[in-house]
Amino acid sequence: MQASDHLRDDPEILSIAVQKDACALYFGSPRVKMNRDIVKLAVQRNGYALRYAKLKLKRDDREILLLAIRTYVDALEFASDELRSDLDVLLSAVTLDGSALMYANSELRRNAVLVLAAVSQSGDAMQYADEVLCEDFGVVERAVSQDGRALEYAAESLQDDKRIVLIAVKECGLALEFASSRLCDYPEVVTVVAAQDWGALQYASSRWKEMSALRLKAHVNNMVSPHRSFVAFLSGAIERKPAGVLCWINQLDVE
Repeated sequence: MQASDHLRDDPEILSIAVQKDACALYFGSPRVKMNRDIVKLAVQRNGYALRYAKLKLKRDDREILLLAIRTYVDALEFASDELRSDLDVLLSAVTLDGSALMYANSELRRNAVLVLAAVSQSGDAMQYADEVLCEDFGVVERAVSQDGRALEYAAESLQDDKRIVLIAVKECGLALEFASSRLCDYPEVVTVVAAQDWGALQYASSRWKEMSALRLKAHVNNMVSPHRSFVAFLSGAIERKPAGVLCWINQLDVE
């Protein structure tokens, strides 16, 4: 897009342009980029356009920021420390995308209301929570219910909590990777994992992996003759690396 300095400085023309393509704000003159009405039009269409506004509007205008995060929560990266400390602003953001918690200041990362809202939208947002809340049963329970793999960010004490781990592996068997070694050997936990995702048994204790490998080997040895070459290959693989072979179990009819 090319335009004369006169056109770049024309509020009416830029108003029309940003309603068609918000990022047309990039081509506006410094005066236009400071025009609050034009910037509002742009970020309402696409919050990403906030990056092209003049610094004061980009950093300090609460209304414009709230409009921008509706379509682009990462607009928070341009916000001032004051706005990143605003609970209502951050709540608006994490309700749309839990990972927006990364933009909260340290105090808000300790706010249970904000963190609960974030992990309810995305369990993975747990990684941005203060360590105090990573020890909170209710917060971690909410996170692993949304995404079992959020168990990775829980305090060690909760990675060793049977209630939390069972919730996590029911949601995602692969969450077993982050459970304590004690619970990776616990029959009730391993049974749930096996039902949810056989491949996740690679994270179970060695005795369970060995038992699963023996079961798989017994199964493949019973395959009919057209599959003998594959059976020979798979049997050898089980001997060499049973945990890796377990990743294939979902594709086999193991009874």
